[in-house]
Amino acid sequence: MKNLPFIRGHKVYIGPMPNTIEFFEIYKSWLNLERVKFGTGDVHDYSTADVVKILKKWEDDPQNMTFCVYDLKSGQPIGDVCIRYGYEEYDNDGPEAAIMIGKNYGQGSGFEAMLLLLRYGFQEFNYDQINLHVYENNTPAVRLFEKLGFRKTGSRVDKTNERSEYIMTITRGEFLAISKEYNFSIKKHL
Repeated sequence: MKNLPFIRGHKVYIGPMPNTIEFFEIYKSWLNLERVKFGTGDVHDYSTADVVKILKKWEDDPQNMTFCVYDLKSGQPIGDVCIRYGYEEYDNDGPEAAIMIGKNYGQGSGFEAMLLLLRYGFQEFNYDQINLHVYENNTPAVRLFEKLGFRKTGSRVDKTNERSEYIMTITRGEFLAISKEYNFSIKKHL
């Protein structure tokens, strides 16, 4: 079992995924949102059993650090962020970040959750850079990643659905420069 910390921001905190049937039902509802399907490129309708299998697979994968994103005021789960290593094919085979916000979308929660995740990856694991891929027509996500300091380094076609996607990268130095702008510090407790 991974020992992921709770990391507190101003609006959200990130921490381990809950292991309850109530959370599995919530997570299923997020994965089945049309907005989320558009962002992930997935057309599958998920069952609770599917969610349990997915979260178990991530938990068992030592290369996958998936955090639940929680609203700071309510303490309720609102999405997830992760850094996973070797998941996608990149020239440098580096770590990849991903995000999915199921609740409180468009309120800045995703931006802050990604700041917490990136800081954790760069500080705790000394990564030189972190990559991601995002569909070119997912304009809100592209803007979010650019605001975080990611830059486009290439494009490709997703073989599963033929959609064009950008490959984006941020280096440790680029992240440190952008994160200073937000005067943001991490507290590894609640």
